[in-house]
Order: sequence, then structure tokens, then C-alpha cells
Amino acid sequence: LILIEQNKYPAALKCLERGNFYAEKLKNPYRLGVINRIMAQIRSQMDTNRTMQQVFNHFLVHPVEYYTNEARKYFQQTNSKYEMEAVFKI
Repeated sequence: LILIEQNKYPAALKCLERGNFYAEKLKNPYRLGVINRIMAQIRSQMDTNRTMQQVFNHFLVHPVEYYTNEARKYFQQTNSKYEMEAVFKI
């Protein structure tokens, strides 16, 4: 998310792809929840930022609701109340 704030979208995409790969590989519900929360945040910003759309469109193909629902699903497994609240703010 820091790279996105700096408008370094291609670098942010590479980090997101790498984070997603390892989160899925580890099958850790907390990490999967975090990566889906981040994807939801990025996806919500894409609606108003054409440059972000061009960079992330092939990777973030689902609507925001999909990523928030996935994040909630994983955070429920870990009882992460703070993270659940963060997802509801997206």
C-alpha cells in the first residue's frame, strides 16, 4: 500500500502478486485475510484511478465485495477482531 501511495503501481503489483503467492502457499488464514483486505483496498481505489485500473485489472478481476468477503471469511477463522473491523471500513 505504501508503493501505491507513492504511485509506484507496477512495483506494488509485483509485491501483491508475491504476497498472494506465499499466502496461498502457506495456507495461513490470517495471511490470506490480510492479502484479501489489501486487494479490497486496492480494488476500491481502482474505480477512480485509471492508471491503477490499467496496472491491476488483469490481477484484481473481481469486485471489491468479493475480496472483502474473502477477507472476512479468513479473519473469522482466526478471530481477528481488529482486522474484521478494518475490512468493514473498506
